Amino acid sequence: MDADAVKRAQVEFYEAGHYDALAATLLPAAQQLVEVAAVAPGQRVLDVAAGDGNIAEIVVRRGGAAAACDISHLQVCRMLARVPGAVGIVADVEALPFPDAMYDAVLSAFGAVAAPDPDQAVAELFRVCRPGGTVALTAWPDGGFMAELAAALRARVPAPESFPDQDLGWGDAENARARFARHAPHVQVERHSLIIDPAVRGKHGPDDFAARYAAERFTGIDLAEVRADLAHRHTDTDGRLRADYLVVAGQRG
Repeated sequence: MDADAVKRAQVEFYEAGHYDALAATLLPAAQQLVEVAAVAPGQRVLDVAAGDGNIAEIVVRRGGAAAACDISHLQVCRMLARVPGAVGIVADVEALPFPDAMYDAVLSAFGAVAAPDPDQAVAELFRVCRPGGTVALTAWPDGGFMAELAAALRARVPAPESFPDQDLGWGDAENARARFARHAPHVQVERHSLIIDPAVRGKHGPDDFAARYAAERFTGIDLAEVRADLAHRHTDTDGRLRADYLVVAGQRG
């Protein structure tokens, strides 16, 4: 893996087109993180690798003080447009530009897990959280739809070493627990599911960020076909496509 190339690819990936359809799909996971952290009015919360700022938006609605950071300047701009009252800054999760113990909760919905150096990323999340505060993130588990989709694409792309969604070991629940356990005396790992509604996720068609990125860079790969090949294994009896995810949470010691 070329860490610098991966980070550049991540910025290009999320800036390639419309992102809000994915943000809407992932909203329940952001809500789950805020519940796990028991965010209360007046608390300071950092939304890391925030995308469109799902977590920040929920925190502001609850009366909290939300800050959000992302490696992409465009994503920070999108977040600020959607979440009046939040503070936004361009930042790399592996080097957060905040003082120690600044936040009551540090949360990340599928963002911090993309950092090429997982141990450094986790260390930063806990560093900026106050003692007793909650650090929590979501990740795609091994064997779930999203992890299988990423693996299928990595196997097909011409430069897998710079693919924006690397396999960094977060899909293994015990590995994720161990990473948090270096900083938290008690770690909670739970498995949940999202429902992926094609009408929501696909509303932008070829102008969706993932569709456009794939069309421009993955010549000869049909993203819709790859998705369809995997979807049948993750479709429930009601015909809904389920994407399992992990919530990993711990209180800073």
